[in-house]
Amino acid sequence: MQNDIILFDINETVLNLASLKPKFEAVFGSDAAIALWFSKLLHSSTVCIATEVKTNFAELASTMLDSVATHYGCRLTDGARSELLAGFASLSAHADIEPSLKQLRSNGFKTVAFSNSSSNLIASQIENAGLTPLFD
Repeated sequence: MQNDIILFDINETVLNLASLKPKFEAVFGSDAAIALWFSKLLHSSTVCIATEVKTNFAELASTMLDSVATHYGCRLTDGARSELLAGFASLSAHADIEPSLKQLRSNGFKTVAFSNSSSNLIASQIENAGLTPLFD
């Protein structure tokens, strides 16, 4: 089992978006805004990958904030944009993640972060969540 590798999607599988919900609600006036933004972000990222359009995940995230602002008919300030994007880089892990990763690694599994985000963002997110030692 020493060579078995488990891939973990990072955003909303390992890391919990719930801490951003009140911030999105404050900016956009709806508790559904974060779900709309995240679904648009994943959709746009997938379309770019499928159509071989080169893009940057952080730029897509920012552009999708504009789309959500348009949807809710509100103005997105630079400060709000920065705060929302910074929050995305500083998500905490779901409660069961750390013990699960520890158990997998103690049983010989390699754990790998897998995402359509940039390598830099994934590394920051994992570090900010205190999970760096638990991923290969």
